[in-house]
Amino acid sequence: MENLNLTVKLKFPVEHNGGLIGELNFRRMTVRDILQAEKFKNGTELEKDMRVLGNLTEQPMDVIEKLDMVDMLGEVSDLLSALMGNE
Repeated sequence: MENLNLTVKLKFPVEHNGGLIGELNFRRMTVRDILQAEKFKNGTELEKDMRVLGNLTEQPMDVIEKLDMVDMLGEVSDLLSALMGNE
């Protein structure tokens, strides 16, 4: 799928599988991304949003869960909200 060419550089890189992830690259959103998140009926809205974030950045939930709140509450959250139409 075509990349949006939107990259968020993390202020606090995430350690994963012996390496560091210092940025998140976002791809275009699809209906499937939302449908997959909605399958977690017992999940909170935050959990569903984090699943969408994982899908759009093609990162496993382990990486998303390790994001520092400074990064999550900054540009990552703003971009995710804009992509989901919550501006």
